[in-house]
Amino acid sequence: MNNSKISVRYAKALVENASENNILPEVKQNIDFIIQCINELPELQILLKSPVIKISEKLNMFRLAFASYVHPLTLSFLNLILINKREEFLDAICRHIIFLYNKKLNIKPGLLVTPRPLDIQTKEKIVSVIAKKLNAKIELQEKYDEKLLGGFLLRIDDQQIDASIASQVAKIKSEITS
Repeated sequence: MNNSKISVRYAKALVENASENNILPEVKQNIDFIIQCINELPELQILLKSPVIKISEKLNMFRLAFASYVHPLTLSFLNLILINKREEFLDAICRHIIFLYNKKLNIKPGLLVTPRPLDIQTKEKIVSVIAKKLNAKIELQEKYDEKLLGGFLLRIDDQQIDASIASQVAKIKSEITS
């Protein structure tokens, strides 16, 4: 079966089940935590990819690692993935769960790149303007890049607004040298 089909089917199943049980926000937080663990713990990545480790051992390790941190529905979902030998797709499944959650609640994740941290009022104003324009809730992740000199770079979905001084200087430089 196609990898993306596997991810989509498992993700849809969990999102629908969590939504029916009115625990979707809690399950989303669990999935964020699992993604963070996958990204930050190389041991977990090895565990997920290892064909040598028995499923029963993986189930036990997951229970020990996650039982006290995630909702029982999330834990049973992880068990289902392990029992069906789909653990190599866990990262993709989790990313698709986040995608479906955002789609269901009309949330647009974005990335705001600035040369230094913005004050809270400026950030809130940017989020407010964008949310109004896109008619969606905006979840902005911030990143800092001193090379921008000033201004900002904003990415939401497949759109990008480059209001950085660095790009304006580069544009002027190319116009002068052309």
